[in-house]
Amino acid sequence: MSTLLSVGNFLNGFEVKGFQIDYLSKVPEVKDTVHKHSLLHHLCYIVIENFPKSSDLYSEFGSVTRASKIDFDEVSRTIQKLETDCKASWDYLKAIAKHDGSTLMKAKTSEFLLDCAERITVLKIVQRRVANRFKKLLIFLGFSSMNAKEAKPNQVLKTISEFSLEYRTTRERVKEQIEKKANHRERNKTRGKLITEVSLNISTYDSLS
Repeated sequence: MSTLLSVGNFLNGFEVKGFQIDYLSKVPEVKDTVHKHSLLHHLCYIVIENFPKSSDLYSEFGSVTRASKIDFDEVSRTIQKLETDCKASWDYLKAIAKHDGSTLMKAKTSEFLLDCAERITVLKIVQRRVANRFKKLLIFLGFSSMNAKEAKPNQVLKTISEFSLEYRTTRERVKEQIEKKANHRERNKTRGKLITEVSLNISTYDSLS
């Protein structure tokens, strides 16, 4: 990301501290006017040349890719429904207990509902903490508090995941091109040596004759 920012600052001719996340989706579409290579192609080349041990990015973003497939609004609605149904079940249990004197059934059902209530409480806490951490992440990335609050997690994460996949694909293609050029240079060196050796052998043979 820092390399992309540096390239963008160089191309634009002025310094900025960051860029919008949705710009990642446009990087593969921006192309140079000479070779028609995408900005992503040049980015991969720069990273490979300067950081040869860097990863393909996508392999590190497995959790991001998985999270991008989750509808967090649906998760919120599901937890809310679980809580509503659990509360309603307590009322049903009270109504049943008035007409059924089975102490064992009441005790078992109460124990089950209590366990459900505790689990739902934990889910709500986890959901709230995840939402807060995601908001802090967006603010760290440069989002305003308002935009961070309105941003949909799956959309933001999908943009990042798709960029990392494009990066990996382009990176592999660039690596192949670099390797082909290196092999071509090596063949040229070898070809030159063989020609020299052949010439020397012919000269030696003529002198002996």
